[in-house]
Amino acid sequence: MIRAIRFENESRLGDPRSPAEKLEIFINKTSCEVLNVVVTSTTIFENSSYEKRSWADEILLIYRRREKDGLEERVLPGSRQGDS
Repeated sequence: MIRAIRFENESRLGDPRSPAEKLEIFINKTSCEVLNVVVTSTTIFENSSYEKRSWADEILLIYRRREKDGLEERVLPGSRQGDS
């Protein structure tokens, strides 16, 4: 099953980790196949008149979840499997 998760900059809420760090932690701790990573928002900082830096402020991860045996989770159309 293809899923998506958004990683946001939450430094104003007290979380010092960047969206990229959260993405790295998620990928390393989850059994998933990464399909795409999209930077949906950036922040630009100007240190001086000639130097600009930009950071990913929001990242969208599109991935396929895998079962413990490494095979992707399959749900047949109309089976309503997984619904409560």
